Amino acid sequence: MGPEMFPEMQVSESEYDWILLNVNLIGYYRVNYDQINLKRLVRLLENDPKAIPAVSRFQLIDDVFALTDFGYVSIETALELTKYLAREDELFIWNVVLLNLIPDSLESTLKNHEVYPLLKKYLLKRMLPIYHYYAGFIRQNVNALEDNYFAQAYLEKLMATACWLGLQDCLDLSSELFAKWRENPEYKIPFLIRRTVCCYGVAVGSDKEWNFAWKMYNRTDCDEEDEDILLYAMSCAKESWLLHRYLQYGLSDRLFSSNCTSVVISHVVTKDIGHRIAWEFVTENWPLLSQRYGHELLYGVLKVMGRFVKTDVQIQEFQVFYNSTLEEDEREAITMLLESAKLENIEKRKQLIKIASWLEKNVDD
Repeated sequence: MGPEMFPEMQVSESEYDWILLNVNLIGYYRVNYDQINLKRLVRLLENDPKAIPAVSRFQLIDDVFALTDFGYVSIETALELTKYLAREDELFIWNVVLLNLIPDSLESTLKNHEVYPLLKKYLLKRMLPIYHYYAGFIRQNVNALEDNYFAQAYLEKLMATACWLGLQDCLDLSSELFAKWRENPEYKIPFLIRRTVCCYGVAVGSDKEWNFAWKMYNRTDCDEEDEDILLYAMSCAKESWLLHRYLQYGLSDRLFSSNCTSVVISHVVTKDIGHRIAWEFVTENWPLLSQRYGHELLYGVLKVMGRFVKTDVQIQEFQVFYNSTLEEDEREAITMLLESAKLENIEKRKQLIKIASWLEKNVDD
């Protein structure tokens, strides 16, 4: 392809001269800018974010994080693009940042890493304006968000992250709405944040909140979507005895339909205090569980447990169990899965060290 298709562009030496390509996402491709232009775009976002159209702000951030995953751009460069976020009022842009920085699969790892307090301080400082804007609607006029597509699609992730980062107002709001539901079971928690409210209503509560969620799950008029939300919410309990009891309930045909037990285990195993509890439960009750679910359940649990594997000793701990329960070809497949997970986790740890180092330097900006 010649220069007539890709004409050469000249940029002046001025630090205020910048280039933005693929404006409003008209083409289906990623854009990898040189460091000088990226620095100019970072400065522009900090000074005047609206100078770049919202769709292009989304694309710029999404592209840079995607290119980071493939090794074309450093994570530090991607993080520079988040400095301006206190002035970002578009939920879909916040969503792409949060999905990249705090994917659901990494929540438990991040919570137990030194990066968490730095991430908390850095993100909450920037998140407060948009959080309070939408929290105001939730408290006073949530119906006004009914026709807001972005709120319907993306507010849940913002709220869930604010609560996960320990923002007190978010935890209080979840408690308030959950308490309102407890007082009047006919009250409907706004659907666009129901999953988060139910989870943190249980998490910051006691066995009273958990027991209420259990009671509502067992109501005959509980629809399938609410059942799924409540199955998830009950795994959010912060007291280990409640998680133990929940898993034990899962063994009972009288309390659960048989297909729900594996769902309960899959929810508990992803929680930061739940993964060890779920693993012990599976190993202790394996004869009954394997009879019901076969080896698929074990494979699924080990896949999640793989997120926490960092050493050969940890892999050997799992092998002691599955060597006596699986066929040789299945054992080999799971060993390969765990070895791969270990290498991925080592790389993730290296990335987290870089993120923590960058945050330490920029957390107070």
